[in-house]
Amino acid sequence: MVSVLAPTVFAFLAATGVHPPCGSLEECVAAKRQELLTRGTVGIGFGYREEQTSGRMRAVLPVAVVGDDLPAARAGIRREDKIVAIKGRPVPGGIAEVHRIFAGIRPGDVLELTLERDGKPKTYRLTAEKPTEQVVRGWLNRYMEENFSAEDYGRYLELSGQARGFPSPHSSPTP
Repeated sequence: MVSVLAPTVFAFLAATGVHPPCGSLEECVAAKRQELLTRGTVGIGFGYREEQTSGRMRAVLPVAVVGDDLPAARAGIRREDKIVAIKGRPVPGGIAEVHRIFAGIRPGDVLELTLERDGKPKTYRLTAEKPTEQVVRGWLNRYMEENFSAEDYGRYLELSGQARGFPSPHSSPTP
């Protein structure tokens, strides 16, 4: 079965680097999964916001998820800590740049993060690890939800066995 996305859309997305080159939903999922398996993880998920401090705006990444038994958890990082610097530099403006930095991490890389907790900064040096299957599945789910149509996202959930009785986040609630 071919994706509802037109081949020209696939070609454009592949050329811009948004998606791996593929001709069907199944090929895109397989290619993206292979790419994700090469990444490293320190075990944190985060949001993005700008806040005013000392009279100026700054970007911060509030920690939303800390993966069990991964480098961030072992270092003592907690939910709601705020990442204020990456590799010694303030968090860049715009979430796309932040995602690019984290997507470039490979297993064995050391990532330096400065976090604030209760207004006090602390710097951590975390060694990235190979992602677990659960981490890869989470990354792949987010990628599919953000980059594909609601119909394709639903098909992906069905194909991956994750749709058992759960509505797509794109679906409308039933009355």
